[in-house]
Order: sequence, then structure tokens, then C-alpha cells
Amino acid sequence: RHRKPPQRAVETSSPPMETRSEANVPAGSVAVMLESELDESTRVQGWMQMKNTNPSHLQWAVSMSDSPEDEVGWGLSLGGSMQQHPASWDHFQFEAFLKFNLSRRFSLQ
Repeated sequence: RHRKPPQRAVETSSPPMETRSEANVPAGSVAVMLESELDESTRVQGWMQMKNTNPSHLQWAVSMSDSPEDEVGWGLSLGGSMQQHPASWDHFQFEAFLKFNLSRRFSLQ
């Protein structure tokens, strides 16, 4: 007569999406962000990010905005992602906005 071992509930979970399963080393990214105020209302900023799992894949954005408190403001942003080897654009994005300050407490953007 053979005894069956008791059944055990086994819970498994998949590793987080941002891990390499070969070495089980968590993936991350390296990012650089720069920001500068040219005057009271004008700002320029940019950032770049590279993932550790795929350093040839680069994401980036550059933006400039001018939003004075008592005048019409505006902003522009360019960004995207690309592969470095071979050099090709995966995604490119352009955004623009206008900001109307209708009173001290209400603005429309």
C-alpha cells in the first residue's frame, strides 16, 4: 500500500517585468535631467534615460516654457525614443500649449 504525500499549495509569482531572469539582477535605468530658469517665467528643461537591460535604447525630451502670471504663456516640448544600433527612431513626439491667465486664481491651458 502506497501512501500519497499530502498535497501542498504552492504559490509562485513571476519576476517583476524589469528583471533579467538569467542572473536575477534587477534592471534599472540611468537618467539625467537638467533644468534652468532663464528669467522669472521662462524655463528650459531636458532629460535623457537609458535602461540597463538595453543600453542602446534611449528616451529623451526637451522643453521650453514661458508662463508669466499676468500675460499669455506658452510651452513647447520635443521628445521620443530611439535605438542607437542601428540608429532608428521608435517614437517622436511634439507638444505645444498656450496658457491664458484669466484672473489670479483661474487660468486656462
